[in-house]
Amino acid sequence: MKFKVLIITITLLMLSQISIGQEHENNETHEFKHFRVAAAIGHGYIPKAKSESGKFVAIPTFGLDIQYWFNEKWGIALKNAKILLVEDNIINQKIVLLSLKNQVNHIDVAANGKEALEMFGVKQYDLILMDIMMPVMDGIVATKKIREIESTSDQHIPIIAVTANALAGDRENCLAAGVDDYIAKPFSAEVLIKKMRDLLA
Repeated sequence: MKFKVLIITITLLMLSQISIGQEHENNETHEFKHFRVAAAIGHGYIPKAKSESGKFVAIPTFGLDIQYWFNEKWGIALKNAKILLVEDNIINQKIVLLSLKNQVNHIDVAANGKEALEMFGVKQYDLILMDIMMPVMDGIVATKKIREIESTSDQHIPIIAVTANALAGDRENCLAAGVDDYIAKPFSAEVLIKKMRDLLA
């Protein structure tokens, strides 16, 4: 679904795609993505357009009245993302946390799928790193339950399966359960970070 806003005073129509760079407000910088634009001669501002930071700010039209579309889902920088790590092994927890230490500001840890579901119910996360083999509730069951909960809304939290299993068909089983991507242990921190950035984009 896309959100559409129309400002009318059209005398000369042109169709193009532009990138509106940065808007500064109270010393905060807001990044804007590309807009698909149909523009006409005029003046004013696009009121309350949404930036990637979640703020709503006015964007000058620079002499153009603009009809524009943008996706409801905005990408988020990895640094600002709220991550849930679901991992029962303390050593593996430390490895992941160390790998992401300089990349992510906010990471919560759940020791099993049951804890992950409880935390998912009370907090809003941008991405989940899900171990598969865990006590109490494994990652496959937890992922399926999360997707069941999401099916009643338009929410979809990206989930990356992080597992020691490297058997044939294991990746397919994880994807069938509802994960968005898969990485096997041991993994390269660079590969994990790229997968996370791609899903948050």
